[in-house]
Amino acid sequence: MASLGHDVGHPGVNNGFMVTTATPLAVIYNDKSVLESYHSMAFFKLVCKYFAHANIDIEACSDYKGLSSDSFYKDFRRIVVHSILCTDMGCHQDYLASIIQTTREINEHARTLSQEEERLVLCSAIMKCADISNCTRPFDNAKRWAMILAEEFSMQGDLERELGIPSLPINERGKVSLPDFQLYFMENVAMDLYVSFGQLFPEMKYCAENIKKNIEIWQAKKKEACHP
Repeated sequence: MASLGHDVGHPGVNNGFMVTTATPLAVIYNDKSVLESYHSMAFFKLVCKYFAHANIDIEACSDYKGLSSDSFYKDFRRIVVHSILCTDMGCHQDYLASIIQTTREINEHARTLSQEEERLVLCSAIMKCADISNCTRPFDNAKRWAMILAEEFSMQGDLERELGIPSLPINERGKVSLPDFQLYFMENVAMDLYVSFGQLFPEMKYCAENIKKNIEIWQAKKKEACHP
């Protein structure tokens, strides 16, 4: 459910743009995880509207873990909201540190976190990996995703230039090559997350292996562009 709702109503610009232009959403959420907070709110509005329209009694769900209907909803909401908020890339390093620490404790059988805390960390690991999974796909698919993302960033850069506000190099059209764009992200953001994720779930180690393969291909393409 968190995956389904994690980008509901996304405007196609990032949190930095929302804060710099002082949008109403940035003001409401005090410049902190603006879009992720909005996605969570909008998603739960839709969920509640659906339950009301379908006349579904949440009591029917309360057998989960033997919780009352009220406790079930609070538990469900806590996990979904946390999982959506963790997709804020501005907080990536903080979430990654929690995932690495939990992985270490689980592997060493020396867990000090409560079961609830562990569950939230594991959910954040799964959600973050799903959110940036384009770079783990076979290269042709990964490249198509990369081109779409680069265009989205460039469109934001075009808007920033039109409004006369600062723009990051990655948002300036043609400033950063596609290989450099992907290599920086995979080497500095994705790889550590997926290596840790593979330690938690060995059956998912192929994701980090795919990233390594894609890095090699992007490096070759960068070299070819420099020395055709």
